[in-house]
Amino acid sequence: ISGEIIMDIPIDDIWEILTDYDNLSSHVPNLMESKVINNDSTIVGGTPRVYQMGAQRIFGFQFGADLTLDMTENVHHGQYSVDFECVDSQFFSQFDGSWIL
Repeated sequence: ISGEIIMDIPIDDIWEILTDYDNLSSHVPNLMESKVINNDSTIVGGTPRVYQMGAQRIFGFQFGADLTLDMTENVHHGQYSVDFECVDSQFFSQFDGSWIL
């Protein structure tokens, strides 16, 4: 699955929101909780481990899922990306990908 959003916003502002894992749920619809559960979150290029819980109503039923992701932040020559890899989930056997700015 892939998608694209074009925004007229400075890339540093987007990066700040995207990597503020503890407050990401205030920007992402249906993400109920997001929090860093290790201490690597302050290291650029580190691997923050992030717990997230989402919920959505589908066909009248409330669906919820939670997962734990390892996030790898990459900043090289004006290119920004966050790679994420699921390390724990009862609902997803695989949930990996990248946010590329």
